[in-house]
Amino acid sequence: MQGVFISYRRETGGPWALALFQRLTNRRVDAYYDIESGQALGQFDTRILNQIAARPFFVLVLTPGTLERCREPGDWLWREMDHALRTDRIIVPMLTPGFTFADADRFLPADAAARLRSFNGIELSQTWFTEAVERLVVALQEPVSVDVGPVSAEDEEQAQAAVERAAIAPIVTAGDLAAFERLASLTPDDVRGVISTGPRPADPAAESDRRGPRIAIFAGLAAAVALIVLAVTLLVADGRDDDETVGGTSSTLGDGTVLRILMNRDLAVGKSLTSPNGSYRVQMTARGALVLLSGSDEIWNSDAEYDAAPGAIGWMGDDGNFVVYSNSSLTTQLWDSQTGGNRGASLILGDDGVVAVVLGDQRWPFIPPDESDTQGEGDNESTDTPNTVATTPFTTVSDPPTTPTVSSSPTRVSA
Repeated sequence: MQGVFISYRRETGGPWALALFQRLTNRRVDAYYDIESGQALGQFDTRILNQIAARPFFVLVLTPGTLERCREPGDWLWREMDHALRTDRIIVPMLTPGFTFADADRFLPADAAARLRSFNGIELSQTWFTEAVERLVVALQEPVSVDVGPVSAEDEEQAQAAVERAAIAPIVTAGDLAAFERLASLTPDDVRGVISTGPRPADPAAESDRRGPRIAIFAGLAAAVALIVLAVTLLVADGRDDDETVGGTSSTLGDGTVLRILMNRDLAVGKSLTSPNGSYRVQMTARGALVLLSGSDEIWNSDAEYDAAPGAIGWMGDDGNFVVYSNSSLTTQLWDSQTGGNRGASLILGDDGVVAVVLGDQRWPFIPPDESDTQGEGDNESTDTPNTVATTPFTTVSDPPTTPTVSSSPTRVSA
């Protein structure tokens, strides 16, 4: 699938951009998204321009206030947009609630505003998030005639580092986006109405004049608050179990259902890893067996791979290896995915019912095991050769290995 560069205003579009990156990479799209680039430092790295030129599609997340600073000298978002226009990238505007193209006419050069309007935009909201992603994926599959620039080894390294940073971020949930929408829709007068009982202006025209120029400013403040919440969540790495599917079929909270297992997190009895579309789930049974389910139907279980042990626990190691241990002390290993050497990788269950370890745009599927030792029709192929590739689906061991395939002292984080 063709590559895409995700451009966004950090203060107002961060959660939307991260949610898009997470869903696109789950679909094995080559998506470039930098969570810690020069954007955060007030700098602009010219390597960003090279990443734009290396991908035919340019996704622009448009929120209220996104374009306001584009007339400022050196504004990084305008530099990205300008480079995308100059290199004839296919721009896909993602329109969040409250954004209007009047901002483009007001804050962009006339020719740039006209060109931006000429591209087919996709409405992006919490309610229809999954549908918006599907529309975007369909667009990325269309054949296009766009020159893709060469990428140096240094640029490749920078891109991989950016992907790895983003890959360990917590999943953005429907609840996160819903809260972000509510915050971004508030105006200064809304806030004053909460903290003050004083009268409001009687003249509707005066009210509109007061609100208009300040909506985007307050939306930016609200977005910053939401980003702080997400950043704190990332720093404490709380391994929350209340992730709900973004725009998907699951909206439950606190039921042990998660969409991604990050490093140093477990899959214990009572928890389940679910696919984004809600059709599949993987869980550890009370008898210590790993099972893959579609609804109430068991598609696969681990009985042929290792002897189930009550109290067994799945563990996503910090080196990218998923291991089943006999108990929560993480000492006796029963089974592993042979994907070590990929620090920062996480575990997902795709909409196709395949469990895989993923790191950036690399994917190593291992449940159900591929008994033919082939990749089939290419659906599960990685774009790069992983550091460690399993020649058989799993390794079964009866005693702890002398040289463990996961860190010898796993860091346990309470979920």
